[in-house]
Amino acid sequence: MTDRPMDTEEAFEIAFDGYLAGYPLVTLDSARRRHPAGPNRFVHARPGEAVGLCSPNPHVVYSSAWLDLRGGPVVISLPELRARHFVMPMMDAWGEIFASLGVRRRGAGAQHLVVVGPGWSGSSTDDLPVVRAPTNAVWLLGRTLIDPLDDIDDGPWNDYFLTPKCLRSGMVADAPEAEWEPWPASVEPPDAEDFLDRLAALMTRHPPGVFRSALGRRLARLGVSGSRPFRLDDLPADVAASVREGVAAAHNSISESAWPEAPGSDHWNRLSRPGGGRLSPLERAAIIRRGFGFNLRDDAVYYTACEDAAGAALNGETGYHLHFEPKGMPPVGAFWSMAAYDEKGHLPAAGAGDQVGLSSRDPLRFNPDGSLDVRIQTQRPTGPAGANWVPAPAGRFRLILRTWQPGATVLDGRWTPPPLRRVTAGDRRPHRKRLSESVGVGSGAPHSAPGHLPDIGRDWMAPL
Repeated sequence: MTDRPMDTEEAFEIAFDGYLAGYPLVTLDSARRRHPAGPNRFVHARPGEAVGLCSPNPHVVYSSAWLDLRGGPVVISLPELRARHFVMPMMDAWGEIFASLGVRRRGAGAQHLVVVGPGWSGSSTDDLPVVRAPTNAVWLLGRTLIDPLDDIDDGPWNDYFLTPKCLRSGMVADAPEAEWEPWPASVEPPDAEDFLDRLAALMTRHPPGVFRSALGRRLARLGVSGSRPFRLDDLPADVAASVREGVAAAHNSISESAWPEAPGSDHWNRLSRPGGGRLSPLERAAIIRRGFGFNLRDDAVYYTACEDAAGAALNGETGYHLHFEPKGMPPVGAFWSMAAYDEKGHLPAAGAGDQVGLSSRDPLRFNPDGSLDVRIQTQRPTGPAGANWVPAPAGRFRLILRTWQPGATVLDGRWTPPPLRRVTAGDRRPHRKRLSESVGVGSGAPHSAPGHLPDIGRDWMAPL
């Protein structure tokens, strides 16, 4: 701390800016500590598996791993995936996606590369492409499309390998990290002292870099430094009160910004990772608050609905209908998928052989004119309409439409999903005159309201 006295306004601003910038660092560290596998090891979640996942996509296998680069590089090896969609962004400890693997960027062939930490100065290993990570902790979250006939126990994800290289000569591993209880990201209001104390230790482990170094100097004015524990009692009472107020105000700003785009007149809410470059601290924190497994915008754009076209909350006691015009299918380069979730982010329970969502890779039944009618309700519709069914949970729910490799009209906002209309009792019967008796497979290509915030304090990752 400097000799210049700290006033309450400055204390508020430092605490506010520190919480915005540090929220991803503290929250992701908590997720890393909760991860069910050790460092440099993949864990795979079966499609729709709820363990550790909030709002899981039932049409992909999630492959998650935390790299620890303190001891040296880690080689990532992926098999040939052929026509299967795959994406795996790499996120640093501060919540920035600095690289991404996937079919869109690197093709469907086998991929091998080596990830090195910010301080690595050794030779590149085995002449593999090198990716330099900004921090020694890196989160990988892969999504691999499953096909209806896949054997889940024998999929390509079982051939995703991480190989740590030997500790470089003369390199000293970091001291053991502090044992903390996971950061309760959903606590209202947050504990300012606990947060800033964690932030100080993590900034020592993951230096903030040139873009955040000024913030580090400002935080040091408050006594937030890795050299000693942070205690509010060390500050004057009025300054300590301003620190608490700054942290609470920043937390509120993050929560309010987590769903930045208001639903349109059709009550759909569009979500994507904003921008194509470096995000502002508030944007990055809002993404982490919303669900920190967000893909890059060019890889996926999400649409969520908690209300029908009349503005009534979605509820499993009612059936709903989506009508896609022949030229109004989601414009995607890979595929689209749809699923419904209860208020805790869980998929409806599936019986033997039952589906839990709908995808353009499923054997959809199109109408004779090329349009598509989708039903969202608790029970499978009888007859041909059952082919286009999205199971809904009982009670209030949220519907998510995911577009993978979204087209230009999705990216610029010109395309939106059709209105979600309530089905009357008489409409629950299949419309046989409108449904084609032939089965067509949706290719995912065009044919010739803010929901609740997931409680990521209980989940080790909250992907969409």
